[in-house]
Amino acid sequence: MRTPFLVALSSLVLAWAPAAAQDDPDVWTYAQRCFERIHLDAADLGGPFDCTQGKRLVSTVDGVVQDLDLCQGSRCAQDIPDQCDYGTWLDDGCYGHSYIQVLPTPSNPKVKAALLCRHKTRWGLGPAPLLDWDGNPTSGFDDVALIAHNEGNGETCWFQSPDGEDAHLDGSRVPGPGTVRDHDFWTRPVSTRDVMCIKCHDSGPWMNSRWMNNAIGSELAGNPGSPLKSPYKNSEPPFDVWPEPHFVELAGDETCTECHHIAAAHANAGGSLGGPDFHTCSEWIRRATGQPHPKATAVGRGFDVTYWMPQGHGLSTPKEWSDTYRANVDRLIACCTAVGTLPESQWPPGCQEEVPPLTCPVAEAADGSCPVGP
Repeated sequence: MRTPFLVALSSLVLAWAPAAAQDDPDVWTYAQRCFERIHLDAADLGGPFDCTQGKRLVSTVDGVVQDLDLCQGSRCAQDIPDQCDYGTWLDDGCYGHSYIQVLPTPSNPKVKAALLCRHKTRWGLGPAPLLDWDGNPTSGFDDVALIAHNEGNGETCWFQSPDGEDAHLDGSRVPGPGTVRDHDFWTRPVSTRDVMCIKCHDSGPWMNSRWMNNAIGSELAGNPGSPLKSPYKNSEPPFDVWPEPHFVELAGDETCTECHHIAAAHANAGGSLGGPDFHTCSEWIRRATGQPHPKATAVGRGFDVTYWMPQGHGLSTPKEWSDTYRANVDRLIACCTAVGTLPESQWPPGCQEEVPPLTCPVAEAADGSCPVGP
């Protein structure tokens, strides 16, 4: 966000104030502007939504579901497990009692929207009664997020609830961010921006850990016939201050960059989440190609869980996988690290940067697509 210089002339201060106000819109105003940018009727995401209508994200330990309402017997966890088969990527957690759903967007099939409702700090039952830290009855989730993305023009809208152990969010009636003016369910966009979601969602809007993939599969990968490598932008203020996504291409690579955007490292991303780097290059690639989750059980360290990319590879052992793919993965990591940190003259052979165009050279189509000329 812009910061005014300290000046003595009040007229200059007043002249700056309206611009500052525009940089800090309320949720409703941001939603209207961002939905217009992604060519979506706000009524499509009008809500209210019920978190439990989504796909269930459970926590399992050695194949046994631990979520209290789905588990019976002495092997059920009474609190967040210390280890699990499929850990989360956001904070290396093992939480369950969570849900994700793809929301319908009938006014524009180019737009994908997803609602994620999580228990990250409490071992709970969604909207069913819980006990807070003082033993008093309460209810709800402690983290709810909504993302909407147009795969035609790449624009993305971000909405985040208050989160943490003090958040008790009613997951049975999640309000649509663009249809309710007076509510406090969603945090102001500047607060959401400052979480720096872009550091984890650096290769695109949709994360795809094994924990997430178990429930949602490829439902967010795009519409039938659409390219996996669709544009990705965050142009609507206040999210326009996020670093622009830059991706890498690798010559001769038919398994990673042939299909997926792979974000280059970014040494100065800033923000409150984790270290300074973007995370695909430093972490997510490795977690899809053999590196176990920090809290993985024996099942979570197994071949089928840790060596899951490329999907459907058909191999049976770490050696078979490494003989086939390891050299290419190592080249990819060297490439994305170099593009983000070194001058081009020092990039590895076959490595190049892919910088998506920020604007369409002609007027966007009604669905946000950039028309292709004859």
